[in-house]
Amino acid sequence: DQGEIRPEGYWESQRTQRGGNAIWEPIGPMNTYNLGSEGGIPVSWQSNAYCMDACESDPDVVVAGIEGGDLFKSTDKGLTWIAMTEGLPVATPTAVRIAPSDCNTIYFFANNNLYRTTDGGSSWSNVYTWSAGIFEIEIHPTDPNTLFLCGSSGVSKSVDGGVNFQSIYSESCWDVKYHPSNASIVYLLKTNTAANKCEFFKSTDGGGSFTILSNGWYSPTVVAEAEDIGAK
Repeated sequence: DQGEIRPEGYWESQRTQRGGNAIWEPIGPMNTYNLGSEGGIPVSWQSNAYCMDACESDPDVVVAGIEGGDLFKSTDKGLTWIAMTEGLPVATPTAVRIAPSDCNTIYFFANNNLYRTTDGGSSWSNVYTWSAGIFEIEIHPTDPNTLFLCGSSGVSKSVDGGVNFQSIYSESCWDVKYHPSNASIVYLLKTNTAANKCEFFKSTDGGGSFTILSNGWYSPTVVAEAEDIGAK
């Protein structure tokens, strides 16, 4: 905790219980190595995972994008991992989503490009180029070709697997989610620049249009002193 390298086996020995009978335990990586000119020596800094997702129809399947610029996949709930994007010109993935109805369809965003696989990661297509950062990818519960992208340049929707997108809002959007049991309902968190705050919206037509829900929502007393840092 002061930049020191933990002894071998330390993290494997740590188990933390949080609430009821839920047990959390570390599964790795247990050690970080510098693979630069110095060689594979252990270092004290962490290796960050910037995004991850689990398949809703098969929770054994998990994917994670790491800081080093690769997307990894596990088919045993995270016990073992394989790299899926070696050979692609991929920087750090910032968003990833597995289609809820098809674990073989995965989208991820990196270096202003949206990538898609329909064979579980054996092959990838660069389907769309986006002009700014993406915070979230959301896929229709039963249609892997219908998805939203939301980020610093707004939220857009595609109905053809990410080949084409229709812009819905151009302001920064922080998160977008389908209702868990009704795909006609979509929720959105969007910046209101004039009010200097993030606002909550709801759609009842699958994301074609949105209505703000403001009852009880935070409103800054002094707008000039407020800061919008988003929401999830």
